[in-house]
Amino acid sequence: MMWKDKDILPSETVSGSSSSLSVIPRGIGDKMDEVNPALGEEMKEVVRRQINSNDPPETKQTYDRLIKEGFPKEEVMRQLAVVVAAEIFDVMKNGESFNQERYIKKLNDLPNLPE
Repeated sequence: MMWKDKDILPSETVSGSSSSLSVIPRGIGDKMDEVNPALGEEMKEVVRRQINSNDPPETKQTYDRLIKEGFPKEEVMRQLAVVVAAEIFDVMKNGESFNQERYIKKLNDLPNLPE
């Protein structure tokens, strides 16, 4: 994966957003920002860079799909950040390399979060 320093997509927040569309169970996604807000922001930065560089293109495709389905932008970014965190966890836990097929499957499974 290539990373670009330029950040075109701004960090956006939706104040007071409690989407009735959120089918995300309480779990890693909800706790990521509670346990370490800085880590949650770093995962969102990875997502922004993937979207801006279109690498992998499935990240932007998933972002667009979830927005079209009616999820607020901040919720979409949170879901994508959870996928990034889950892939990093899998890599570290199993001592293996980044698995793009597994990562893309997790993206395609959204809004159902990885376990």
